[in-house]
Amino acid sequence: MKRIGALFCLIIITMTLLVPASFAADSSNSGNTDSARFTIESSTPEDGATGVSVENLSVKIYFSKEMLPESKSIRQANAKQFKLTNAKGKEIPIRVYYSHKERKDGLMMVVSDIVDTDIQIQGNTEYTLTIGEDLQATDGTTLGHEETIEFRTLDQSRSTMVYTIMMIVMIVGMIFFSMRSAKKAMEKENDQKQKKDTVNPYKEAKRTGKSVEEIVEKDKKKKAKQAEDMAQMIAHLLLLSRADQGRQQLTKEMLNLSELTEIVAQEQQLLAEERKIRVYMEIEPEIYALADESFYIRMLVNLISNGIYYNREGGYVKVILRHTETEVQGIIEDNGTGISEEALPHIWERFYREDTSRSDSSHSGLGLSMVKWIVDAHGGTIRAESRVGEGSRFFFILPKEKK
Repeated sequence: MKRIGALFCLIIITMTLLVPASFAADSSNSGNTDSARFTIESSTPEDGATGVSVENLSVKIYFSKEMLPESKSIRQANAKQFKLTNAKGKEIPIRVYYSHKERKDGLMMVVSDIVDTDIQIQGNTEYTLTIGEDLQATDGTTLGHEETIEFRTLDQSRSTMVYTIMMIVMIVGMIFFSMRSAKKAMEKENDQKQKKDTVNPYKEAKRTGKSVEEIVEKDKKKKAKQAEDMAQMIAHLLLLSRADQGRQQLTKEMLNLSELTEIVAQEQQLLAEERKIRVYMEIEPEIYALADESFYIRMLVNLISNGIYYNREGGYVKVILRHTETEVQGIIEDNGTGISEEALPHIWERFYREDTSRSDSSHSGLGLSMVKWIVDAHGGTIRAESRVGEGSRFFFILPKEKK
């Protein structure tokens, strides 16, 4: 009897161990179907959002799987799975972008592309982004069902007030976060990352052999430069927003562009000397054209300063200005880091920076957008050529208008 009882207990124990395992196996199998699909985890703007900005209308979508297919044909097919329509069902041209930096977060970005069309993004209007069921992730799985993200754009009748509030909030926010970052940096002096932003004049003087006064003065200049960069970014944003609304006007006058270009190039030479870079000029004399002086200067400063910032020690920037009977031709050339073939078509987009690790922190990604607007507003054209490691050349042409 004892043997029978022991055997019976052994059978009971074995069944107790096997039954949960069987259920676990069934549960695992039932999840295979779900794992073959993916979902939208979040989006910006969210579904049902209101007050979405009209300028550069875009939607960021975070999927539950990596969205970076290697096949070009799959990427092209994926682009066709996105459709942006207004309340009347009219389709809005779009571009679809993949994120290499946030590939693990499954980020994709859909941006309205209405530059060369007569379509306008309207304020206080419902828009719907439809995502098709055949959208494919990196691992080949598909969305499996259609998704939509609906949102309403900002009421343009109050856009001026909104822009002002946004600028104030941005300035206050920047000051707040700068002060908070500085406080954290002081509390963590020994951390290498924070040392980059916070300068202890006594330690720095001991390390470099310079006087405390020199270190403090250098730090003041750095902070002043940061404030100047912030003011410049706000000015660029205001200019572009006015341009989008058709409120930014040019004040054209007959200018000696040869003289003006030489003045700007000489001024930029001072900045270049700090980086041991030479600025060369090949400027034909007495080139006159109708142009807006302040905007022409802005354009040149941005192109030349880019050639300096994205250059190497001992490099050069060449400023060339020529003319024909009907047009002014300019070239800004450098032998700096260059731009990749993939990034070149996107350099005119707002806030676009190819590689933040090599980009100067003071560059917001707005400069070349502003440059293109200035050239377009003058009725001209601009294009760029570049090779990584060899440098870049920017070509602009402005018409010679008669007074």
